Amino acid sequence: MSTFTLVSQVIRKLEAISLAAGETNFDAKVQATFSQLTQKYFKLSNHSVEIDYGDAITHFCYVFKYVAPHADYLARILALARTKAKKPLFSRKVLRVACIGGGPGTDLIGLLKYLAGRANEDGIKEIEVTVYDKEEAWHEVFNFVLASTYSNIKITAFFGTLDVTDPSAWNGITFSDYDLIISSFLVSEICRLKLGKAAKGFWSQLLSSMRTGSLFVYNDSSNDTFRDYFDAIIATSGNFKTLVRFDKTEMHCQDSTSPIADYINRFDHRPKKKGDLAFRVLERQ
Repeated sequence: MSTFTLVSQVIRKLEAISLAAGETNFDAKVQATFSQLTQKYFKLSNHSVEIDYGDAITHFCYVFKYVAPHADYLARILALARTKAKKPLFSRKVLRVACIGGGPGTDLIGLLKYLAGRANEDGIKEIEVTVYDKEEAWHEVFNFVLASTYSNIKITAFFGTLDVTDPSAWNGITFSDYDLIISSFLVSEICRLKLGKAAKGFWSQLLSSMRTGSLFVYNDSSNDTFRDYFDAIIATSGNFKTLVRFDKTEMHCQDSTSPIADYINRFDHRPKKKGDLAFRVLERQ
């Protein structure tokens, strides 16, 4: 299944939920929310107002605009790491994955796309994935994504509410048994809200607790502030081998948007299929 086919199924469910709840101004509110998201994400370092991801219309707009491209970026980043490693990335038949700030499950879509693209050469039988996110409202959307996902790999999914800036929220969580940990476009959110200092303890604990051989994927905006923030934490969090490192590169999502063509025409708006990214794939030594 293409990423935009999945997106199409999810956003149609989200529209139906809004209309069933009595929303009579759906199209106008979607247009307004598209505009707000575009403005707030355009120059991430210049905004300090937190985006409210708690309602179905914002979920609709975010999934429409960002989920498929972000999933595609992750699949391509993992493919680059596979090329560099010159062997399959994963050795366990049950792959344990943590998505930090994973919201609607974008990282799972990207991982499945990567595995499908290589005919699951890793021989994975099951993925145990936990999405950690501050916004509990993403849980329902994550369930929609799971229901729309087709894979020959068994998926066991969990959702955990987690604020990385609050030590009381993460002190009892261990990351030592995960094979893959992914952070996509979370550091920019934290730094944009000037919460980088408050989150440093979380990143340090997570990275320091990773087991030997596990992988960490960092993927975010190429803004120097975000990249340097993350690199400084990595430098003090133990021994990591860099499989892939790009400080600034442009990626284009090549997936066809035809499954959502009716929405593109209806709202005169398109998914953001191009991004200037910085990313790393690190292996714990």
